[in-house]
Amino acid sequence: DLLHDVRAGVESSPILVWPHHLDLATLLAAGTTAEGKAQTVGVGLSPGDELIAEPYWYVSPWPYPAPDRKPDAVAGEAWRTEPWFGATLSLSSLPRDDAAQQQTVQAFADRAVTTSRGLLS
Repeated sequence: DLLHDVRAGVESSPILVWPHHLDLATLLAAGTTAEGKAQTVGVGLSPGDELIAEPYWYVSPWPYPAPDRKPDAVAGEAWRTEPWFGATLSLSSLPRDDAAQQQTVQAFADRAVTTSRGLLS
């Protein structure tokens, strides 16, 4: 549901399972660079990988901003610059209550997408 919500009213890719990491994600259009190349914000759910060994939500601007532009993290999230630039929210940082989980993930996605768009402008 979150991925459908973040796509609402925004030019975006379909929600896909990306075969190289088996994550479920979409790419939101975020304008173009000065050279005319497309900018995107990826929003997805990873089952866990070599970076984080548990399921996690992520938001990642493309092209990656310079590492020194990494925002401060809030509310259980982490902003990373290696091996990719973006925000993550791990399963273990979520509240146990279903409604509170949904609110936490939605707030994370809203904040991280807005921040990522700002980093690309």
